[in-house]
Amino acid sequence: MTSDAESQSIGSFRISFDPDSDSLNEDRMEDTMLMVASSSETNTGDVVIVPPPGCTTPISPTDEATGVAIGGSLTWNSVARATGYKLWFGTGGGGSTDPTNIVNGTDLGDVTTYGYAGLAEHTIHYWKVVPYNAGGDAAGCDIWKFTTGAVPAVTTASVTNITATGADCGGNVTDAGSSPVTARGVCWNTAGSFTTADSHTTDGSGLGSFTSSITGLTSGGHTYYVRAYATNSEGTGYGEQKVFATPMTPPGNALDFDGDNDYVNVGHDASFNVTVAQSEARCFMEAQI
Repeated sequence: MTSDAESQSIGSFRISFDPDSDSLNEDRMEDTMLMVASSSETNTGDVVIVPPPGCTTPISPTDEATGVAIGGSLTWNSVARATGYKLWFGTGGGGSTDPTNIVNGTDLGDVTTYGYAGLAEHTIHYWKVVPYNAGGDAAGCDIWKFTTGAVPAVTTASVTNITATGADCGGNVTDAGSSPVTARGVCWNTAGSFTTADSHTTDGSGLGSFTSSITGLTSGGHTYYVRAYATNSEGTGYGEQKVFATPMTPPGNALDFDGDNDYVNVGHDASFNVTVAQSEARCFMEAQI
């Protein structure tokens, strides 16, 4: 084999091709022949041309799917000869324009799934997966699309009947979202920024008002944060956050004032301590001679 440009012999080669390939890419063969011919060394051996893989197809969500959860996974079929996959994903694009505002051509490696969370509700999303190998990227792969659904809308009721270890709350599911409400209740913790992964109740399903009993609280003026939730197949919606505190339990012979003109007579030359929790207190003392 010789190069027309340099008229230099570099040795003999046997050209072989991937047996899984249905056809030979003539341009890639020509490039490979030129690459071999331009070598400055004399070699004898095999040159194996591996063509790029074909395109894949979506598993989930399917193309044109609606009511898709705002958190989940993109999955696609594996492709013969592919050693990895690149992903484009976003709310722009479509047609022949790649989506880029969520994932822009990221090399995911040899995987067939990509997890996502927090997508916009009621929004069209586009995605494209391009398989690749040492021979290059798959060409002409389709862009797919799906439309997200909506989580339920719910409000949180006032917290009432607060005791040292419990309270009553609840909520009102005003909109089911894109699918029926399968669970509802309230969730709470002592730090805020909480979800149904924290302590929660389950109080039926569907639209409308519901009442929840919060139990297992710690007495002694601990602050708690609570909000209602409602879940459908798209995810979980939350109501506004409420804050309350469990009452203090007086130790020993301490007096438990309810805040309504409370008073106590203290003997001459006596002393006492005043402890206030979770509120402002004003003390008035009157000397009786």
